[in-house]
Amino acid sequence: MTMGSPWKILVLAAVASFFSALVVSSNSEGDALHSFRRSLLDPDNVLQSWDPTLVNPCTWFHVTCDRNNRVIRVDLGNSNLSGRLVRELGMLEHLQYLKIEDSFHMIGRSFTKITSRETFWRSLAI
Repeated sequence: MTMGSPWKILVLAAVASFFSALVVSSNSEGDALHSFRRSLLDPDNVLQSWDPTLVNPCTWFHVTCDRNNRVIRVDLGNSNLSGRLVRELGMLEHLQYLKIEDSFHMIGRSFTKITSRETFWRSLAI
């Protein structure tokens, strides 16, 4: 073994660590939900498991994912939250169910005339 070999291993380990950190922080669904969390008042701390440093949000309470680790359901019923919806929720391309009624005190616009997902995202007042 030459003198430079331990340094090569150290440099390779540092590079691998750097790129694995990038992968962890680049989950768009986790980022979208974390943006949503930051827009909310959560007096009961029900969203404490929403940790943006995890690889994906599939282990978070109130979030359900499909077998490919894509968010398909967010159920925040009876959670005593208030705030506003954020455009980043549109990044949840596979979302099939979002429950916020019974607990969500909306700040902003009314959504009574929403007829499609596209109309919903266009109607957000941000």
